[in-house]
Amino acid sequence: MLASSTKYVGAALGMHPQLVAERWREIDLWERLLGETRYVSEVGLDAGPRYFSSLARQTDVFRRILRCCAHAGGKSLSIHGVRAATKVLDLIEEEVPDGRAKFVFHWFTGSAADARRAADLGCYFSINRCYRRTVGRRWSPPCR
Repeated sequence: MLASSTKYVGAALGMHPQLVAERWREIDLWERLLGETRYVSEVGLDAGPRYFSSLARQTDVFRRILRCCAHAGGKSLSIHGVRAATKVLDLIEEEVPDGRAKFVFHWFTGSAADARRAADLGCYFSINRCYRRTVGRRWSPPCR
């Protein structure tokens, strides 16, 4: 198990969407290592201008990650969804049956409707002071 010799540290396996264009070939290795950890961070989609050209590849990789996590069960995923919250939520709904994984949106910047939808799906949100001053003014998720 990754980081098994530590008492208070857990290793997370990631495939950041901003790196997918150059690292997508590592997905087989990623799948082999998934059983070594409960945590997956940071995965998702980035449809911002710098990474939009790789969005189709990002979507394929993210879909594969979601399927693997759903199959394994019990995973906690940190989700990246720049300019892609609706698509990220669509994929979560399509690929992960209720209760098979937990999702935490990292620095959520989607619409209020997307935030409500994510909360209704049981997703969590990582929130800090800066988030509350900017995005959080429009909508803040319920406390859990």
